[in-house]
Parts: sequence; C-alpha cells; structure tokens
Amino acid sequence: SMLGAVSPDSFDTLHSYSNTFQMPFVTPWFPEKVLAPSSGFLDYAISMRPDYHQAIIDTVRYYGWMRIIYLYDSHDGLLRLQQIYQSLKPGVETFQVEMVKRIQNASEAIDFLHSLEDISRWSNKYVVLDCPTEMAKEVVVTHVRDITLGKRTYHYLLSGLIMDDRWESEVIEYGAINIT
Repeated sequence: SMLGAVSPDSFDTLHSYSNTFQMPFVTPWFPEKVLAPSSGFLDYAISMRPDYHQAIIDTVRYYGWMRIIYLYDSHDGLLRLQQIYQSLKPGVETFQVEMVKRIQNASEAIDFLHSLEDISRWSNKYVVLDCPTEMAKEVVVTHVRDITLGKRTYHYLLSGLIMDDRWESEVIEYGAINIT
C-alpha cells in the first residue's frame, strides 16, 4: 500500500495508479470531487480526514443564521468555501455567505473584524473561522481582549478538527464569547 500526503496536482496520478494496481492509497486529505474508477472496480484511495463542509452548512442552518462571514487561511479553506457554495441552492437557500477573507494570521482577522465594526457595530456577526487551532485560539483571545470589538454580537463557528485539540480551561477568554 501507499501512505502519505500528496499535493492536489499529483493526487489524480497516484489515485489512478492505486486503482489500476489495486493497491490501497491512504492519505490525510484528498479532494471531495474524486472521479470514480472508470473500470467500475473498487476505489482504492482512502482519506483519513472527513469532509466537513456539509457539517458547516447544517450547523449554520440549525442556528438559523441568515448571513455568515467566512475567514480562512489556506487553499483547503478556499476549497471548503467552494464546496459550500456548490451545495447552496439559489433562491431556496436559508443563508448566504456575506463576506469572505483569506487571513495569514490572527491580526489580519482582527483588523478585518474592526472594519466590520466600523460598518455595522450592533448587528450580529456569524463568523466561520476555518484555520488551524493555534490561529483560532489567538483570534478568539485577541478578540475578547480588544475593548473596541463587541462580544455579544459575535458568534464563531470553528470549522474542522479544531475542537479535538486541547483548549486550556484556565484561559477565561474562551467563555466570554459565543463559540460553536
């Protein structure tokens, strides 16, 4: 069997080899839109990370959020955003993605949130934060410590496997803002 991470560019080639030689290919991630083997046989590629864009959609619908703000940090986050857009049905959908921003660090996220505060201080803001655990923690803590940002008008949805990591219970900032 083959085991390892591959770039999206080389995934199709390794996926084809895997199916042709009936050799399992285990990878931490691969694109959701994977073509089924043309031979009609089994697909030998296995992803260890679940796709969770549908969980994001279901959570947003469950809470009844009408508009979301999507902050992401990587190509994977952009792909998830694309999957969310592809899953939405025009004219029928209960929510829309209002704003999107790619962030490199927590300070970029906070700067973007400041610009939102300038536009509409008292409106509710539902932020999907699609980034690594450490960056998500830093965004939340920095937001809570920033006296110019509202606390009650924000609700964060942390996407991915962020909550699998240990969040320090002694950091009181995590209890000062809505986090799902």
